[in-house]
Amino acid sequence: VCRDYTLPAYCDHTTLLIASSYSGHTEETLEAVRQGLRLQARIVALTTGGELSQLGKESSFPVVVLPGGLQPRQSIGYSAVTVYALLSHLLLGGFSPEDVQEAETSVRLQARSYRLPASGPTHLAERAAQLSSRPFIVHASEANSAAALRLKGQLSENAKMLAFSSTIPEMNHNEIVGWEMIKKGPSSFSVVLIRDRHDHPQVQKRFEFVKGMLAGHTITEEFWAEGNGRFARLLSALYYADWLSFYVALARGEDPTPVDAITALKRHLSRS
Repeated sequence: VCRDYTLPAYCDHTTLLIASSYSGHTEETLEAVRQGLRLQARIVALTTGGELSQLGKESSFPVVVLPGGLQPRQSIGYSAVTVYALLSHLLLGGFSPEDVQEAETSVRLQARSYRLPASGPTHLAERAAQLSSRPFIVHASEANSAAALRLKGQLSENAKMLAFSSTIPEMNHNEIVGWEMIKKGPSSFSVVLIRDRHDHPQVQKRFEFVKGMLAGHTITEEFWAEGNGRFARLLSALYYADWLSFYVALARGEDPTPVDAITALKRHLSRS
């Protein structure tokens, strides 16, 4: 995964470069694609249009057109399923729609319990309100690092608050020592643990140790990924992240839609 202007040094004409930019105007993605074209990499783009789509037409690489009219962060389902289907086809020799169907079923079940009913707030909304007064730290296994990163980003954009993420076991080699600060007083962070029953047994034990270490010192929320297949469990974690961040935004009185700081940054970058 490259989130920079410059591609890794190993990229060449044998590299598959999947360029994902919802607007088609993400400047670091465009710069990486131009570099990929010079290297004659094999490029596939995911976008709603913009300059990325135009580059595809000019350079004859495939462009998957995503449905438009959304905030980029709202289109995660389209992007995730498209990349999953593409890589399944190329790397496994075929695509099994059953995995996507299971993920869809799992998300629909989550939606029933997450959406606000007329009778009052859901359990998730109540937990979000309890967590909303402090910045967040999100811990997940390496296998679910994308879900932790997603929650970090959604809390920042939707709830307008700082959030940080790290993975287990890596955080056990360094960051865990920083939690000794709680010996001197209550933590100033809320903590979310993203769990998966398929994580390595030693990773499970590490989670339990961290949870025990934080008990009584932090407000901690624990989420277990739902579903049997790997893809369904990942999407369930992404969906949870989106709803939690939405409810945290409501608890803080924030409108989840605008991202004024990003808009200001784009204006700054556009100046010559």
